[in-house]
Amino acid sequence: MKHLLKRLFLNRHFLFANGLLMSVTLSVAGIAQDKSPVSFANKAQKQVIIYDDKGDKQRVLTDAKVMVPGDTVVYTSTFTNIGPVPVSNIVVSNPIPANTQYIIFSAKGKGTTVTFSVDGGKTYAAASELKVFGENGQKQTAQSKHYTDIRWVYRGELSSGTSGSVSFNVNIL
Repeated sequence: MKHLLKRLFLNRHFLFANGLLMSVTLSVAGIAQDKSPVSFANKAQKQVIIYDDKGDKQRVLTDAKVMVPGDTVVYTSTFTNIGPVPVSNIVVSNPIPANTQYIIFSAKGKGTTVTFSVDGGKTYAAASELKVFGENGQKQTAQSKHYTDIRWVYRGELSSGTSGSVSFNVNIL
């Protein structure tokens, strides 16, 4: 039986962490139906460094209740296929919150391709391909401070009842 595929746009999800707003958009190509076959959850956590009994440094995640400049926030978006059949072409787009800076190489997501935007999410490309105009008016390779949005495209199919997640880290400015 052929399934009619269509692009489903889920509602925009909003997440606050110490006054920092993050909105996340998820889109999926799946079975045409009134309800999306994918559920979506977000969390923001503060990354802190602790030392164990041996004096070894460990990074742990805690609730992002109180944040100050210099703190690191880890944003995680989890998507779960709650439908009866596999779904593909899952796309997660996250703007980088105001008053933060993306930490280079922190965007992660098993089985995903990660791209970035420097124009508010209008266009995306691999980090090495992004260009911005420098102070001298010449195009130059964008740095992480120029990134405005991150997008993950899940490669393959997400089986019914399974989940995936993507994450990225920022520093509070």
